[in-house]
Amino acid sequence: MGAPCRPVLARRGRSSLLWPPLLLLVTVGALLKPVRALQNVTSQLFGAEAFGTLAAFGDFNSDKQTDLFVLRGENELNIFLADQNEPYFKPKVKLLLRDVVITSVVPGDYDGDSQMDALLTTRPQEQPDADLSIWIFWGNNQTLGRLYRRKYSLSSSTKQLRISLFSGECERQMYLNSV
Repeated sequence: MGAPCRPVLARRGRSSLLWPPLLLLVTVGALLKPVRALQNVTSQLFGAEAFGTLAAFGDFNSDKQTDLFVLRGENELNIFLADQNEPYFKPKVKLLLRDVVITSVVPGDYDGDSQMDALLTTRPQEQPDADLSIWIFWGNNQTLGRLYRRKYSLSSSTKQLRISLFSGECERQMYLNSV
């Protein structure tokens, strides 16, 4: 068996005399110039468009970058597409609904065409206790296409709603559960 392994710092000599002043210098340096752990990068991300409420996120234009669905006011949805240059999120799609309040946004591919669609739940503007309605806007790469014209009412008594979407190829069914 060989000699036990000893740490280099445990040896007495010139190097051990340097540690106390070095430790003091690092401590004083940290106290004189505090390091900031967090920075506000909002302007780098959104530029002058930095307002609204983040409602959802997903890859809206299929570019493998996360895009943001932002609500502004009660009835406006903006989709910010990710970009490689500042500002990194730019508003490209704007949807403005009249006489309703948007209560939720659920992006997803509801018709199976590999384009992200937007499902919105809304209620009438002046009726906070009214039933919710469901709107589906078909995605068209970097835009929202035509509205799926049927609206479904969700009341507090509805536990599950089945929506059948018919296309030329097959029937797709979607189940929505209320909580």
